[in-house]
Amino acid sequence: MDRNIFQNVGILYRSYLNYANSFLKDLGISFSESVVISNIGASEGITQEGIASLLCIDKAAIARNVKLLETGGLIEIKKNADDKRLKKLYLTQEGWEKYKAITAANTDRLADLYKGLTPSEISTLETVLNRLADKV
Repeated sequence: MDRNIFQNVGILYRSYLNYANSFLKDLGISFSESVVISNIGASEGITQEGIASLLCIDKAAIARNVKLLETGGLIEIKKNADDKRLKKLYLTQEGWEKYKAITAANTDRLADLYKGLTPSEISTLETVLNRLADKV
C-alpha cells in the first residue's frame, strides 16, 4: 500500500504517542510534561522561550507545563543573573530520574523501530528528518 509522507509521519506520531503514554502513565506525567523535561535535561538552563522556539510550540503551553512541573517538584526556576526577566529551567533530583526514564524508553523505542535498517539508512533518515524540521 502506498502512503504519502504525511500519512507515514502521522502513523509514526500516533504510534509513538501510544507508546509514550503507556510508560509516562507509570511515571505520573503527561506527554507534554515529558517534552519539557526532556528539553531541560538535554539543555539545562534553557528558558521557556527557548523550548517554545525550539519546538515551535506556543509559549503559553510551555508556561502551563513549567508551572505544573515546578509545583510537582520536578523542575526549579531560577532568574538569569544578567537579565532578571529571563527564567532558566533546571531539573530537580526527581526530575532527573524522570528524564533518565524517558530517555531510556525513547532509546528502546528507536532501537525497535531501527531493527532491520542499515546504519546508512538510519543516518540518511535522521539527516532528512533534521533537514525537514529545520525548514519549519
